Amino acid sequence: MAVEEYKTQFKRIIQRRGYGSDKYIDSREEADILRDCVNEGIPLESAQAVLREVCHEQGHLLETDIKAKVNMTLKASLSNDGKIDEEEFIQAVRVAMTACKNLQDEIYCKRLVARMIEDGEAPIKKGFLSNWFNRVKKEVGLE
Repeated sequence: MAVEEYKTQFKRIIQRRGYGSDKYIDSREEADILRDCVNEGIPLESAQAVLREVCHEQGHLLETDIKAKVNMTLKASLSNDGKIDEEEFIQAVRVAMTACKNLQDEIYCKRLVARMIEDGEAPIKKGFLSNWFNRVKKEVGLE
């Protein structure tokens, strides 16, 4: 199947499922789209590449792309002293917000970064009198 046919299928799948009406495709929605494409006979690697291209053409954002940018920021922060401090967390949230192009709010971006830190089991540098990360998790509804 030609790339243009894949693009047409992607556009149809995105529209049929109502994804991207907010121009933001989260990880779950992306997985659903890719599963549909694989079920229709599109190889996974091709589906991923074409999905990115279609999203770029139509102005959609993929959460996985945003996570990749945040992950680079977190890795750089960890390379300093092996722990994430509050300022480094805030920097990662800024990266997420910039990457989201105002399609998601600050709370969403904080939740995204906090989950990534927890999932990656990155050590947290605690404050002198308090644990800033626990405070952030409560703020965004993760605790």
